[in-house]
Amino acid sequence: ADWDPADARYNVVRWILRPGSGYAVGPSMPNPLTGEIYDADIRISADFVRSWYKEFSQFVDPLNDEHNEIGFDNIDDESHHSHSNSCNMEELIKDEMAFTWDLAIATGMISGSDDDLEKFIYDGLVRLIMHEVGHTLGLRHNFKASTIFSPEQLASKEFVQSNGTIASVMDYAPANTFSISGPYWQTTPGVYDMWAIEYAYGSPEKGETESEFLNRIVSRNIEKELRYGTDYDTFGLSTRGIDPSSNVWDLSSDPIEYYRHKLDLVHRLWDSIPEKFERDGKRYIDSRNVFIRGLRQFGVASRNVSKYIGGMYHSRHHIGEAQSLPLDIVPKKKQVEALNFIENYLLGKDAFNFSPTLLKKLAADGKMDFTGTVYRKSRIDYPIHSVVNNIQSGAMYRLYHPRALGRIQDNELRVKNVDETISMYEFFNKMIDIIWSEIDDLSNVTSFRRNLQQNHITLLTTIMINKGEVFSKDASSLARDNLKSLYSNLQIITDEGSNKLDKMSVAHYNNCLNKIHSAYKAQRIIQ
Repeated sequence: ADWDPADARYNVVRWILRPGSGYAVGPSMPNPLTGEIYDADIRISADFVRSWYKEFSQFVDPLNDEHNEIGFDNIDDESHHSHSNSCNMEELIKDEMAFTWDLAIATGMISGSDDDLEKFIYDGLVRLIMHEVGHTLGLRHNFKASTIFSPEQLASKEFVQSNGTIASVMDYAPANTFSISGPYWQTTPGVYDMWAIEYAYGSPEKGETESEFLNRIVSRNIEKELRYGTDYDTFGLSTRGIDPSSNVWDLSSDPIEYYRHKLDLVHRLWDSIPEKFERDGKRYIDSRNVFIRGLRQFGVASRNVSKYIGGMYHSRHHIGEAQSLPLDIVPKKKQVEALNFIENYLLGKDAFNFSPTLLKKLAADGKMDFTGTVYRKSRIDYPIHSVVNNIQSGAMYRLYHPRALGRIQDNELRVKNVDETISMYEFFNKMIDIIWSEIDDLSNVTSFRRNLQQNHITLLTTIMINKGEVFSKDASSLARDNLKSLYSNLQIITDEGSNKLDKMSVAHYNNCLNKIHSAYKAQRIIQ
């Protein structure tokens, strides 16, 4: 071009080269007095396309397999969005695109031809650029926009073609995997987008004042399709965010069903690796990357589903605009469903069972790229225990976070009858049932579960000691009661039933006894 793309007279989509990053932003320059936008541009990295053709994840940006331990000192994930104007959709959608392409091939959604891939990438670019254009027009994130359509509606190709998959392109929404044959992405503005743009840029009808015009538009805010939740309603995930319908990377009016559907698809994806992703002469890094992208979905599910326990639906409507109140407790039935999901897919005995053959295929790629990242890996083999421990610990610590427990306790006062919500007592004892189910059937404890159970003891000890008084007195009392019961039950097992267990399980239980005893410092409360 013979003109400068930074010239305010031009509004452009500008392709740039930023190796190792799925970079995209939508900056604009408005008049600070009137809000009129003088100039708006979209900048997008060419590495997006490279990543979606799958070579990116193998050469330019090797996947990071290392995970840090999670505790109350670093679980507060507010850093995910440091301020209200930040947007990192470009990084997150990169992994979502790659995972969905793997899934589409593995499940037969598409054949995987070059034409399929070109259409898939094109729709993904449209989806991303519309999001950034929304920012240039002044729209904020709306993370409730992905929960307006039912799973049944999203499974209908005809419905999605007419209505899209979400209410706003300003949500961080995943691909629609309810529909086998697509469409996968929202490629047109949603109903919320058109409503917000009308408010910002529309003109009054003849004989209508501007105030009347704006009030007429905004009066629709209680409609289901126009529900709204932005960054500070969402981030902090299961700790600060209170509304389970305000999330990133969820979909449908029943997000728990969405995650159940998606994690079942992950297992199908893993089962398909030998048939769909292994070819003579190819490298095993392909299998490793498919496996990792699937495993990451469990972490996403744990963050979002945990918000149902002690959660509240939050509406921004003003007094007189609706019959409902601004806060509504998540029904107990839904909270129980969320706990059952967490047991079945994340924390239960059968949550993680991998084929030994599959685990032996997860070989790393020794190629070094120009970022030198290959030397940052502390393990060449895949650290499966560390990764699963991170997923499970993250789920458990979010559920027991002081803010989460505080909401559970406060919700007991927000209902007429305590049976209408999960009480603190019920929650603590249900978690014991989930995490320590081997005690009841006297079965051996797997290595994943041994890690989980010892983390649970550490967590309960932290709550019992309650350094800094960050937990409620009731939480501290219940943690003490749980530890006391565990100590008694583990003593019985090691004294009377150890001959029915393998040696590793016995050693594990003895270590658990020592950890609990040390926490109490041999106080007489344990008899």
